[in-house]
Amino acid sequence: MFGGVHRGFSPPRVEDLLTAAGGSVDLDAEQSVNLELGVRGRPAPGVRLEATLFRMDFDNQIVPASVAGGVGATSTSAGETLHQGFEAAARFSSRDALGTETDWYADGALTWVGTAEFRGRRFSGVSGFGGTSVEGNRLPYAPEVIARAAVGFETAGGLQAEIEAQFTGEMFGDDLNTVAPTADGQRGLIGDAVQINLAASWRVPNASARLLLNVRNLADETFIVDRSRGVLVNEPRIVQGGIEVAF
Repeated sequence: MFGGVHRGFSPPRVEDLLTAAGGSVDLDAEQSVNLELGVRGRPAPGVRLEATLFRMDFDNQIVPASVAGGVGATSTSAGETLHQGFEAAARFSSRDALGTETDWYADGALTWVGTAEFRGRRFSGVSGFGGTSVEGNRLPYAPEVIARAAVGFETAGGLQAEIEAQFTGEMFGDDLNTVAPTADGQRGLIGDAVQINLAASWRVPNASARLLLNVRNLADETFIVDRSRGVLVNEPRIVQGGIEVAF
């Protein structure tokens, strides 16, 4: 079992203080109290498990204004915010569990953020809604669930391949938690999405080199990832190859 409580302090970065037009923004430093409690262990050969509860209580969280209000590209102080939930991870290896020559493995991770909300006296940053309270609203671009699962193998001869699925839950694009998309696309719910990735490598015999292949968004799916300047979609299928040489 592990855990801890610590006080976080982070001054704004230079890029947070500067606007796209060359001006500056007056921002206070982020301050937070962070709590963590978890367990990790190996209940059986080849099996590794981990689970963590967390709570992050910010006095002054700095977020992009495009995230807080749906428009713009500078940063702003979101004030008091609260984030809490849990993380879990698991991995299985056939080589460690059963002594197989080829290691067939599977691993996964899950993050659930049940609470990610504005606290205290806070009003919307969306133009025309400056008098609307967003206290208790969910923070923009804060999905409740993020998950990853992968299966793969690695042979004694140096061939490795893995296929991975990444899931991102639905999230709001503005601090008003608008569901229906607006005409300019800058506000509205961003739906959940699944992306499939593939990675493979081969160690060249009698050489300190490895051939690499990566395919991101294998199914070539299209989904919305951002609304800060209108609708922005994810990258299409990307195939990359290369060689890694150790000296």
